[in-house]
This record gives sequence, C-alpha cells and structure tokens, in this order.
Amino acid sequence: MRDDSRRPAYLAGGARVWALALLILGSVASPSSAREETRIQPIAPWERVAVELAVVYAESGAAAWWDRLAADSPLVALGRERALAEIGVRAGPSRGSLWRLQTVVDDGDSPPPHGGELAVFALHFPSGLDEALILELVETAHGWQLFDLRVWAESGRPVHGDEGTPGAVALASNEFSAMAAESARPEAPAPKPPLISPWQRVWGPLVGLVLLVVAASVRRHSRLFAWFLLLLGIASILLTLFLPGPIEWTMPIPWSGTVLEPESHDDESQEEPAPVPTLDSLVTLAPLRSALAAGVTRDRIDRLFTQVTNRLAGLDEDSPGEALTIARLWRAQYELAEGNLVVAGALLDELPSSGVPPLGEILRARLGLLRGEGVETALGYERALAVLPAFDGLLLEAAEGWAASGFDGRAEALFNRLAASGSRQAGVYDRLIDQAALRHDEEEALAFFNTAWRLQPAERSQLLADPVRSFLVRRYNLFSVLELARPREPVPLAAQDGRSEGLNLPAGFTATYCGESLLLARDRTHIEVPGGLGLAPPIAEAEGADSRRQRTEERILAALSEVETAASGLEDDEQPSFSRVGRLEQPIQRAQLETAALALARDHRWDDLLRLTAPFAALTAPLPPSVGALRAEALRRAGKVEEATRLVVSIAKSNVAAGRKAPHSLFQLARLLTEVEEWDLAIRAVQTAEEQMLEPPLVSIIPRIQMEKRLAQGYKIHRSRHFEVRYPSATRLYFVEQLTEVLEKETRRLQKWIPYEPEVPIEVHLFPFREFFRLYSQGGEVVGLFDGRVRVPMAEVRRLNPTVVAILSHELAHALIAGATDDRAPAWFHEGLAQHVQMLQAQINPIPDYLRQGKLVAFPLLDPILDGRGDSQLVQLAYDEARWALHYFEVRHGRRSIHRMLKAFERGRTTAQAIATVTGMSVEQLDADLWNWAEGRKTWETEVVRYDR
Repeated sequence: MRDDSRRPAYLAGGARVWALALLILGSVASPSSAREETRIQPIAPWERVAVELAVVYAESGAAAWWDRLAADSPLVALGRERALAEIGVRAGPSRGSLWRLQTVVDDGDSPPPHGGELAVFALHFPSGLDEALILELVETAHGWQLFDLRVWAESGRPVHGDEGTPGAVALASNEFSAMAAESARPEAPAPKPPLISPWQRVWGPLVGLVLLVVAASVRRHSRLFAWFLLLLGIASILLTLFLPGPIEWTMPIPWSGTVLEPESHDDESQEEPAPVPTLDSLVTLAPLRSALAAGVTRDRIDRLFTQVTNRLAGLDEDSPGEALTIARLWRAQYELAEGNLVVAGALLDELPSSGVPPLGEILRARLGLLRGEGVETALGYERALAVLPAFDGLLLEAAEGWAASGFDGRAEALFNRLAASGSRQAGVYDRLIDQAALRHDEEEALAFFNTAWRLQPAERSQLLADPVRSFLVRRYNLFSVLELARPREPVPLAAQDGRSEGLNLPAGFTATYCGESLLLARDRTHIEVPGGLGLAPPIAEAEGADSRRQRTEERILAALSEVETAASGLEDDEQPSFSRVGRLEQPIQRAQLETAALALARDHRWDDLLRLTAPFAALTAPLPPSVGALRAEALRRAGKVEEATRLVVSIAKSNVAAGRKAPHSLFQLARLLTEVEEWDLAIRAVQTAEEQMLEPPLVSIIPRIQMEKRLAQGYKIHRSRHFEVRYPSATRLYFVEQLTEVLEKETRRLQKWIPYEPEVPIEVHLFPFREFFRLYSQGGEVVGLFDGRVRVPMAEVRRLNPTVVAILSHELAHALIAGATDDRAPAWFHEGLAQHVQMLQAQINPIPDYLRQGKLVAFPLLDPILDGRGDSQLVQLAYDEARWALHYFEVRHGRRSIHRMLKAFERGRTTAQAIATVTGMSVEQLDADLWNWAEGRKTWETEVVRYDR
C-alpha cells in the first residue's frame, strides 16, 4: 500500500487535478506582447570565471579547481584529496564531453545564498547521458571563486536554515534552486496533515446543496439515481463540515514559475543568516559515474550498479546520505536512455512522492514523453522547474515537452519568458519565429530572425528551404544581409572594439566563433559559450554555419563508423548514443539524430540510414518528422514499399494529431502520403502545414490531392512500349493514342541529352485542362508535374502543337533523368535540364535583371530552394537560374558534359564532386564563370519539331 503521508502538499487530495487544470489554463493564455528589441543577457564576470574553470578542468581535471575555491567553501573543509574526488564525481570525466554554458534566467527573485551567483553548464558525456552542473561562485578579495557545486541528481543544501521537522522543504524562487533538504536534527514525527482546506470547506456544502436540488428534480424519472444524488450531497455537506482542517497548500503556479509558500507563524521575525552548506559524499559513486559517462558495456554497468548499491545499502541508514538515491536515479537515467522504459518506470516508481531530486522529476517527464503521456510529461517538468535554478537549456526542454504534450500556450509562454530574460541560445528565437508565424506577425518574426542570426547564423540552405524563413528573406529583401549572391556561407566578422579581454587558453586549445557563439576545443572535449564572443581569445577564428555543421557531422558520423568497425565485439543493442530509442527525449540527441540522418541521405548512404534508424521502427510518436520521412525514403529505395507506407502513415497520424509546428516536414509527409495513395491523411497534413505559414500559398495543394483521389478511383489505361497512360473516361481513345505516339518520339529526341532507355513503363496521368490549372498552376507557372508520375493537363486537348509538346517533353525529361540517375540527381539539375531540352522557341534571359536588382542567388543555393517548399517568388528565381546553368554547360563544356554529369549522379556523387569531375572547377569557380557568361546572353532558342502537321 502506498504511503500517502509522503505525498507533497500540492498532490494531496484532489490537488493533482487542480495542478493539471492550472496547466491547461496556462496553455490557453495569450502570448506576451511583441518586444521592440531583444535584449541578450551578456556574459557576467562570474560566468567568465566559470568558463575558465571548464577550460582548466578539460586540461587538468579536478586538481585545477583546488586553488580556485573560496576559503569558506565546504569543499575546502574536506581537505584537498577528498574535495577533488567530490568535484570529479560531479563534473565527470574531463575528456570527450561537451560543456555548454547556460543562461540563468533572472526573474528578479531572491538571490542565491551566501552572497554568490550561479553559473550552470549542461554536460553531455560521450555515452550520450546528460547532466546539469550548477556552480555557485562568490566574489572575494581574490576575485570570483568557486564556493559550491552540485548536480541535478542532488536534493540540494538548506538555504534558509529550516531545522524544524524532518523533510522540511525550503522553497525559493527559480533564480536559486528550491530543493528538499532533510534536517540534521531529529524531531518528533510530524502531525498528520488535515484533510480539508478552507476553500474546500466553503464550496463543499454548496456542491452538496446543488446535488440535493438535482436529486429532487429527477426523483420522478429515476428513484435510484435520485437516492444516489441525495446520499452524495449529504456526504459532501457532512464531510466538509466535520473533517479536521485547514491544510496549508504549497502549490507551483504554472504561469509564474514561482511557488506559493505557507504563511509563517514563527514568532521570531529576525532572519537568521544562512548556514554554510554541508556536502553529501558521492565518492562511492565515482567508478559508476566514469563508466556511465564513457558508455562501457552493459555487463560492466550492471556489475557496478550492483557493487555500489550493495555497498551503500550495507551502511548505517544515515551514512549513505543521498548517494544511494543518486545511484538509483542514474540507473533509471541509464535504462531510460537505453530504451528500457518498463525498467526505468519501475525504478522511478520506487522513489518517494516528495523530496525527489530534480533529476527524478526530469526523468519522469522524459518517460512520459516517450510513452505519449502528456499529463505526466507536463507535471514532471513543472515540478522540476520548481526546484532547480531556471536555466535556458532546461526551460527549452520543458517548453518542447509541453508543446509535444499539447500544452502549446504554456510552451509559448515559456519561450517568451526565455526571450524576455535574454537567453543566449539561438534555438529559442528560432522557435519563436514559428510561433510568430502562427499569429501572422511578420514584424515579430523578423525581429526573432535577426536575433537568431546574430547569435548563431543558420545555414542559408536551411533558411531558403523553409516556408516561413524564405518568405522573410524575400519580403524584407535580406539578400545582402545573408549574402545570397556569394557561393560560400557568410562569415560575419565581429567588431573588435566591443569585445572584452579574451580568455587565455592553455596550449592545445582551439577557438572558433560563429556569430556570437564561441566554441573552445581540446582533443575531443568541447566547451560551447553561446553569446560568448566577448571571451574569444586573439587566436579565435571566425567560421560559417556550414563549417560548424560539417565538423558536427564528422564527429557524429565518426561515432557511427566506430560502432560499425567494432560491431563484432558489441552486443546487438549497442549503437551510437543518438540512435537509441531512449535518447529521443533529449533535445541534443534528437538534433544529432537529425544531423546524422540528413548527412547520410545527402551522400545516398541509404543502407547506413536504415541501420541508424532501425531502433525507432516500432516507436514513431516522438520521432522527428524529417528523420521519419528519410527512413521511409530509404525503405522505399530498398524495395520495402509496404513497410515504408506503414511508417509514413504512422508518422503522419502522430504529427497531424499533435499539430506539430513543422510545415516543411509536413509537406514532405504529404508528398509521401500521396505516393502511397493515403489521400485523406495527406490532406490533413497539408491543412496543418498551410495554417503555420506566414503567407498562405497562392494555390493550396489540397484540391489537387482531392482531384488525384478522384482520378485514381476512376480512370482508364492505355499502354505502349515505354508508357502507361491513365486518363478520364470522357477522353477519347484516339487522342490518347496520338499523345502516346508523341511521347515515344520525344523519348528518342531527348535521348540525345539523356541517354537512357526506360526499364519499366512511365506512368502518365492526364487531367482536365481547367481543373489542372486551377489546382496546380500556382498563378500560371506550373503547367505540368513529375513526382514519380508524369501529370499533365491534356485530358481535353485535341491538337498537339509545340506548346503542348513542350509541357510533355519537360515532364518526360524529369522521368528520364530520374531513371538515368537512379533518382539521385539534385533538384537544380533536374529542373535545369528539363527546361533546357523542352520544346520552346526563344526564351528571354532574366539573369541580367537579377544581377542589376541585387537578387541573384548563388549557384549552391538553388538546390535547397527547389527542394523545399519555400517562397514562391524565390522558387521562380531558382527555376530561371537552373535553366541558364544547363544552357551554360552545353555551350561551355559540350553536350557530353551533361552525359557525364548524369553518370556522376548515378554513382552517388555530390554536386561539387560531379562539377569537379566534369569541368575541373570548384563550385565557387563555376559560380563566377556561369553568371559572367549568362550576363552576356539575351535569348535561348530550342529546335522545334511539329507533330501537329
């Protein structure tokens, strides 16, 4: 039987329901008003010292911190050897970890005790497990020094000197950790808490009277039900009048991040000074900490857990302190990360209801996220935020968890709180862009865009592929800001005069900065300082977003390769940390999974992508949509069409039902769903995506999906050697036969550029002319479509003139390119070559106008624009540039260059590799030569063949 006496006050009686109600109220609260200017919190002096501590720890371990301890630190009282051991077990191994400085959110609440300030690092160990290291620093005659440290698995130190009853909870604001602390002085058992609160004593009789009135009104219709209401009403009145009370409630208020404390009845009004904290020993856990951080074998972990728990359990009850609880929490964290949700849940259920360390609440929230239990996720994060310093990494994770649980308003309020507090994480403002888009607030979206770009620029390819961000680029003419005419990513150089004195790095360290984000590295240890440009040493080098992404990819893919190389010595469940099911609950692990999947897909390593994502085959709900879509594509390429279909349908259902804020990913899912003829789900995905765009599309694609559904359910088929033509029953057969003959002749003509013989019939769908233009044309620009099938508005055409044939030849070229390259050709080559060979007469060259208006987009950026669902005007610009790029290849390098490009793409080469092979130039050199050549051309003419005579 569960011991309810240990339940915290805010969960007693019906309070769990009220806590959930408050969360729901928070989820519908209106967002905060837009700010005119985003204030980024600067790096404070004590945070600078914290970064220095991280640097010397990476070089020399815990020994480097001894001389930096304040004289009155509880660590000093332990002696040097013991203090170093306590530091080491909390900070973990010094090699191979990622330290990321967090922004401590200042809500104006009470400061930390002992006159200090807080600095927080989010630690990510090589194994994939994460940690929060909380440092308290004090200002002394020798500058800022370390006073105390703890991790989120600890319950904390007493901060107000509460020494009354055992288990007394010292509650403070989110500016400093408000954690449960057991009193060192034994006292008599606490009295049993009363059952009824004052406000319950008021509304209880009222509810009872209402029940009595209802009972009287229904007596004639149902005597049994009337008696039931009568007894329930009498019980409500008697219980609320005669049960003892009142109880004092301690309940977190979701929208404020603060905690209401019971009124103090202490006669002493004079505040006592905060005592020097005591430090619970965690030295016994040092071997376990090292093993968990390094990611050793399962057997080794199991043995260490057994040894540690047996040793601690055998000690006197008061001796282990928190060590035994922390060991169990680390075990639950490990099991959760490994995807053993049942075991992790059982371990967390063994924890008491009150006084649980913050890590316990975070793990409960993460477990709820993986299980799809929204209430448990929301309440877990709410309780964790009530007892931890409010730092942006935790708030960001909580906001994502709330959003995934359906508490969108609560999540938005938390994101706005992060922005208002001056968070230094670019990801905060990136998410706020999407929220502003949902409100159709362009100016606020632009302000957040500028802030995110200043803190850490995103790759331009990501921005241009996204509907919201590409709209901002075009709408506010950000071509020069993003340097879109340059083939290389911009590397903004920071102003030296605004920079404070940089750090003095030991030998062996490197320093780079991207925007205002500083990265320090030594061997495999990385220290990230968002907003830390002012700390950059003289040796620091600026880098673009692509460079930082490439190094991240190399690190992640290296981990994947290491596992594959040592596969013979590993158990079946030993995989890279970011490809384990349980890691989906960690934001950094999700980001690493997406990075790895995108990198493998870009290099056409589909088999590797299937192995990477295999653990998630049966768990689709929390899977990032982009990763799910890539796995489905890999399955399709592997011939596992049915499995790919099931996966796409499952992901679409979970993401559409949850209303995920990812329009680009939802459009991808809709495309996949139409391919497998899941029409209704595709329509729902598009509806969700279009609602999240700043500017609605010129033509919604929902009606076209509806039309394809109708056509699929009622069409006729005509077959030839290379084609299978599907057409409405109203279309005459003799015209379909003529059209099919033209398609065969055009295939032979196009083979001069695309030397490919179709191995399977190409599907051609004929649509009614007016309906196609209404649903597909997007303002008259789209006159045909290829998405694995050729779709053209020819169902009512009676004469195959050159304009009509041009439409056919364009889409047919796409089909031949896809077949010739095993569907590996990039978008720029697809669109450029299809336009290059289509049967049209003179085409006017728009490139000189783009150059004159400053709107030319560099050649490497064409692909993301054409591949994504970006701004329609940018897409048209990219079409024009791709067409003239293919004109350039034939004129400058001959028709054989196009053949060689096709062959290179078939072999899985990237654009840069294919260009180097065919032309001997780099992408940057080709970009300069291409636009210089195009600027001098006026028109382009194509040979016309008349099939209508």
